Parts: sequence; structure tokens; C-alpha cells
Amino acid sequence: MPNDLAQEPTGDQLAQQLANDQNGLFDLPEGYVAPVPTVVPAGVTVFGITLSPKALAGVAAALLLLIGLIGVLATGGDDGASGTGDTPTASGAGQNGSAGASGAGATGAGASGAGASGAPTAAVAPGTGFDATISKGKVTVSGAVPDQATYEQVLMVAAGNFGAAGELVRELKVATGAAPVDVVNDPVLRLLADPVVQGASANGASITHATGDKVVALSGKVSSQQAKERLVGAAAGIAGGLEKVVDQLQVAEPKSTTTSPAKPSTSTKPGKKGATGATTPPTTEAPATVQENLDQLLAGKVVEFDTGSAALNPQWEATVNEVAQLLVGNTAKLQVAGHTDDVGDAAKNQALSEQRANTIRDALVARGVAADRLTTAGFGPTRPIADNATDEGRQRNRRIEFVVAAR
Repeated sequence: MPNDLAQEPTGDQLAQQLANDQNGLFDLPEGYVAPVPTVVPAGVTVFGITLSPKALAGVAAALLLLIGLIGVLATGGDDGASGTGDTPTASGAGQNGSAGASGAGATGAGASGAGASGAPTAAVAPGTGFDATISKGKVTVSGAVPDQATYEQVLMVAAGNFGAAGELVRELKVATGAAPVDVVNDPVLRLLADPVVQGASANGASITHATGDKVVALSGKVSSQQAKERLVGAAAGIAGGLEKVVDQLQVAEPKSTTTSPAKPSTSTKPGKKGATGATTPPTTEAPATVQENLDQLLAGKVVEFDTGSAALNPQWEATVNEVAQLLVGNTAKLQVAGHTDDVGDAAKNQALSEQRANTIRDALVARGVAADRLTTAGFGPTRPIADNATDEGRQRNRRIEFVVAAR
């Protein structure tokens, strides 16, 4: 049933009635003041979709969250001091394994960390290079290279050059500003490959190539004066002159021996059958021992050639015989190295040094030394052991060296 009881109108209803009372159709209480009506927006329509006030508040909160997330990504978050991106910055790191002073990328690391391949990273003064120290059969590669690819290539070549002759210690780092590296001609890598250096380091000498100072520093002890001269000459050739060699080598006291290397008889040649038809089988001696025996044999002797000639002077036949006699008694491998002074055309001197080395090799083979044990090298005037400004110095620089391979 309908409710006929009169109901008191609400304030909003009265306000509406007042707004519609153009002709005084309604009697309102004396002194009545109409309340302000409550207005609730119906919503906002976007692309045909009406969003309620509650939905609008949710959208606004989501936009604020998205803006905050974009800001975090733009500034690098917590991984780096100032940012992590695809390209390394001063203190952030990229995703390619390189890193800045303190930030780390997806695979990179900071100054005290390591990248994907373990290469420490840092920033260095422009032009900084890398160095090597060889001592007691161990090589330490330090300094800096400009990128990860060079880092891996340098260590690979260093390990290949030094190889079984020693242990490779990695203290190298990748750094912005480091000098580029010519892996084929780099003096540090050439130093590691040199048989003279390998042999000397295994026997007590220390060799350091300091790229910044452009010198090769020699220290420690060597077994003989010949060993010292060989190492000084090799260092001069690699550093670019005697003036770039810091020589602090000491020659050890000669070992007391009761026997001297046997000399060949006048009736037989080394390695050939004697009157009894028997030959002595070669022994496996340590390379250092063979080198010391050779140096002792050649103490005070120099195999010399006439000016401009590669023919063996008859007066040195006996010396070559003695060298052959010593070599056929063991299995060591040997490099025969030819050297000249700096008088005349450099290219002709280079060719002459190679020809002289070949002459000695052929003479040793003819005296019973297996050809596959011998290699030759010519260095022309590039490895002086004395000053070419004097006759005496030039005479000392015109020489043949016998270098026993350390491995």
C-alpha cells in the first residue's frame, strides 16, 4: 500500500525546489538558508571509455610509478657510482665487460674486479703501455692495454713465446688511455720470445722491459762473461741501442772443474766412428749445463771472419771442431747467431750476418751435429756488445754466438 504519511524533504531536495521556484510555487520556512549541494563528477571519457574517479586515481598512481622506474634506469641504479649502460662511463660500466672506477655492468667489473675474461680495468695516463719482468724462469706481464681483445691477444702471445720455459703471471689490465699494441713487433713480446733472454732468466738473471722509460734493465747473476755479453746484446737489439740498456748484471764466480771438454783427435771427426768402430751415445743434459760448457770452451775465443766475407777462416777450424765435439755428446738444440759492426750498408750487414751463421751451421753439420738441432739467425749490427765508435768495439761486435735453447 502506498505510504500517505508526509515526509520531511532533504536539504538537497529543498535546494532543488528553490532553484525551480520561478513563480513562488513553494512555501519555504521563514529564514531558511539553502545548503550548498554536493557535486560528484560522473567521470572522464577517454577514447570512448569512461573512467570513474577511483579508476582515475589508479591510473595516476601507475604513471607516477612508471616515471620513477624510468628515472632509476636512467641514473644507473645501485650498480655504479653514476650509471650503468651499454657504454662505459667514468664511474659506471657497460655490458661488454669493461668497467669504470667503481660501477659494474652486466659482465664487467670495477677497478678491483674482473670482467668476463678476468681482465682488471682502470683508467691510466694516455700512452701508458705494458711491461714484462722475466726472472727465474717466470714472466710477469703488467701495465695496461686499451681493450679486452688486446688483453687476451697479448697474454696468448706472451704464453706462446715464453711457453714451457717458465710461468706466466698476469698483472695486466684493460684501461682507457692505454697505448695500442703491435703484437707482431712489440718489443716486450719480442723480449719474451728471445732464446738468449729465456736462457738467461732460467739461470738467475732478471730482465725488465720498462715501456715508460723505454729501457731494458738487467740485474741478477749470469754464469760467465759470454753470457753477460749475449744478454746485453739481446737487450740492446730489443730496446733500440746500448744506451737504452741498464746493465747491473754480475758474473758469478767460475765453477771449479777437474776436467775440461774433450778435444777431437786429429784422425777422426766428432760423431764419427773411431778405430774401434764404436760411437758414444749422446746424453740428455740440462740446457743450462750445455750453455755453461760452451761458454767455458769459448772463453777468450771469438770466431771471426775477414771483412766482407762469410767464409770460415782456417784459423778457427779448431774452435769449430771443439764446439762440434761438445754438441755431439748431448741432445741440446742450438741457435747459431751472426753479428756485424755498423760500418757500411745496414742491409748488406744483415745479409752478411745471416751468411756467416749459415757457414758455421754447415760446418757443425759436417762434423756430425744433427741438422735438426741447429737454427740460424742474423742480426746485422742491431745487437752490439761494445761501442762501434772504436776499432776494438767494432771487432767485438763482429762475432758468432752459440745460444742453447732453454726449451
